[in-house]
Amino acid sequence: MAADWLGINSSHLMAGGAGVAFCYEEAAGQVAGALGGTNLWECYTTHTHFFIVDLGQTYNVQKVRGRSYSSDDPIDLNIYVSDNIEAWGAAVASGISTWQDKSDYAWVEVDTTDKSGRFVKVEIIDTEDASWNHLNFGLYSYPDYYPIFDVYGEATQDVTVKPATLAMTATLHAPTVVVDYITVTPATLAMTATLHGVGSVYTTGPLRSESELAGMVSRAVPRIPEKDMGRAIKKILDQHYQDIQTLFAMTTDVDRYEQLQRKNESS
Repeated sequence: MAADWLGINSSHLMAGGAGVAFCYEEAAGQVAGALGGTNLWECYTTHTHFFIVDLGQTYNVQKVRGRSYSSDDPIDLNIYVSDNIEAWGAAVASGISTWQDKSDYAWVEVDTTDKSGRFVKVEIIDTEDASWNHLNFGLYSYPDYYPIFDVYGEATQDVTVKPATLAMTATLHAPTVVVDYITVTPATLAMTATLHGVGSVYTTGPLRSESELAGMVSRAVPRIPEKDMGRAIKKILDQHYQDIQTLFAMTTDVDRYEQLQRKNESS
């Protein structure tokens, strides 16, 4: 994945609430709303202000951007990046003083020291309120607000598929059919269906349609008419729908394989 602006919004605010994900917020001016562009972030407490965004995975952060246009804009900010919110290390950008008074609502980009991490902390040392250091961080132009912060970075690791590790085992007990496993390999999806007391039907390449599978199973079990086999398989799978749902809730291997395939096809 190439480096790009990540589009930080309200969903990126780290979990934990006041004192963990951010310092404090007024009821009418919440941090999540300011990140999503639905309100200003208001904090009328005298202290060093901060909030933390969770990028969802580790990124190599290269730039940030911000903007504010209110009565108490931030005028001195530091940026930290880490995979551990208990160990931030040195700031990747410090003394940012260009995000205030943005009457044109334009983003102001700031280069950072390249650093990899999942979490980004924005620390506000001073605001335009010289007396109390109260904060109004955001952009408001009736009837709209604008997001206040964004991160530019590149995912540090792509999804990889390893045949030895991305294999799942599932046994779906049914009157005549047990699906032993579905396994992911770099080149193919493969499925083995074992019929008790008869043998196995093995398919490789793209997963076969129900009709193709029915024909293969029918050839392995001649005494079951091909026209009836599809309905039999469907009935069995319907009976064990909840088992199948539980199985796929426990793994994202197939999704990860498909993501990799899409990535490879587009590159």
